[in-house]
Amino acid sequence: MNPMEYIWEKVAGATGDGEKAIVYRDVHDLKYLYASGFADTSKFTLDEWLRAFADSKREDGSYRLTHPQWMAKKKYRFDPLSTKEESHSIQNNSEASFKQLKDLIATAKTVPSSEIPSETGIPVAQTPGFKRQPRTMRI
Repeated sequence: MNPMEYIWEKVAGATGDGEKAIVYRDVHDLKYLYASGFADTSKFTLDEWLRAFADSKREDGSYRLTHPQWMAKKKYRFDPLSTKEESHSIQNNSEASFKQLKDLIATAKTVPSSEIPSETGIPVAQTPGFKRQPRTMRI
């Protein structure tokens, strides 16, 4: 199944008018999606990402995406298998394929925590009491 369709099936819910939609509370939800790896930050800026949601913004600052609006975001989605120019063929249960996938993940662009908003709208790294935790990754 197409990953965007899969997300739609799992996340979209019924709205007050009986239609299915994906609803984001405010712009901070969109910034979180961008910074957490959903959007391809190597191809699209945060401003481009946010402008892509202009047609779904509501008066209260929330965002309501219909199925066609959600599917239009596919071009912004980060795909770890397309991070390099050459084609990738990852085969299941193969040591070489596992190493290849590990290398692809390691080359993905990260977004600094200073750009990730908290509930208050202040970047997490600037929130009083924030303590940076060491990151470890086991693959």
